[in-house]
Order: sequence, then structure tokens, then C-alpha cells
Amino acid sequence: MNKFYMRKAHLKSNLNSTRKAWGINEDLNLTGLFEKGYCVDVISRLHGRTNSSIAARLVRLSLIEKRSDFYKRRRVS
Repeated sequence: MNKFYMRKAHLKSNLNSTRKAWGINEDLNLTGLFEKGYCVDVISRLHGRTNSSIAARLVRLSLIEKRSDFYKRRRVS
């Protein structure tokens, strides 16, 4: 399967979380995963949200300064 169709399938699987409000438990879980060093893809998959939405939430929670900081993470967990 080529990258385009894989990405399309990934986005389609995340549609149930589109525009879904963030809850306090989800914020706490996100914070924990981020502080443990989990990579972008793992955090996104666990939360059922896009990489971009995870990065934006981390900025809002003051865990990173800008979205691009999130994508620099290389540790795979």
C-alpha cells in the first residue's frame, strides 16, 4: 500500500476524534506520555488524534514552545 493510501486510512480512522474537546484525563495522559519521551506517532495513535492536534495541545499546555519542537522528538517507544 502506498503512503498516500496509508495516510488517508490513518486520517479516516481519526475522524471520530475530529473537533472532539480535550478532557482533563486526556490532558493528564498526554502530559505523562510526553514527559516519558514517547514519540509523535505513538502519542497520536494512543489518543486517536492527528500529530498536529497533539502538537497544538502541547503548546496550549505549555509543555513545548512551538509545534515544531514536538516533531523533533526521535525516541521511539
